[in-house]
Amino acid sequence: MNRKFLLIVGLLLLSVGVSAKRVGAYCYFANNGSQLYEDDIVKVELTMDNMNLALVIYNKTENVIYLDNKNSFIYNNGEIIGTLSNDPTIGNDVSALILPPESRKVLCTWKNLEIMFDQSLITRLGSDRRAGFINTETGHKEKFEKGLSRSYTKERNPFSARAIINYSTDKNLQSTTKVTVSNYVTDIIIDSYKGVKDASYPLPNCTALKDRRADYSYISGIPWATTPKGFLTILLVTEAVVLGPCLIYLATI
Repeated sequence: MNRKFLLIVGLLLLSVGVSAKRVGAYCYFANNGSQLYEDDIVKVELTMDNMNLALVIYNKTENVIYLDNKNSFIYNNGEIIGTLSNDPTIGNDVSALILPPESRKVLCTWKNLEIMFDQSLITRLGSDRRAGFINTETGHKEKFEKGLSRSYTKERNPFSARAIINYSTDKNLQSTTKVTVSNYVTDIIIDSYKGVKDASYPLPNCTALKDRRADYSYISGIPWATTPKGFLTILLVTEAVVLGPCLIYLATI
């Protein structure tokens, strides 16, 4: 019986030990002004929306605004990923996206930014349960540990977003105004995973960024054994009696 008890305790400790190694990655964007454009007609910005990076446009007028869909582009890490939208357009010849008076529209959303990171600088949230920084001098991975941080430049960073929007007050798009917005990750700080879900959780390293909360954060790695929703199913058999399945929740999410 003692052997069976030790087996159960050992499995529980194993799950806790693995989960305890997961940490929070807190990403800060430059937010140096290039992420925002505004004139008398529109306001365009790259901003966080429901925990995702979003390209948002506001029509500040009481008139309809038309976005040139075919000549408005979205970029990830310097590479173009497509035009604005496949929403209904005007006519067969003009590809214009309608923006109603005094309205707000999300034109594009970057979800799960961590899987878009430049892998030459930081490992993505893939099969590796503990992602990490890449040491560009040695090529070796430095596993995430609390207290680690990295700073980046506009020229070399793990993630950047850019958009070029052409809009017009004319539905035939005879004359358009060009708008460009961009932003990039300038700092990543590693700390407790608790702050990812709890905005009130104090993050000591944030003082280095003048007490800013991270623009984007996520928990490194994935639950052990890659089981759905962080559950690990263990079947315990003692003297031909099935005691399970026993669901153990990896309490890191």
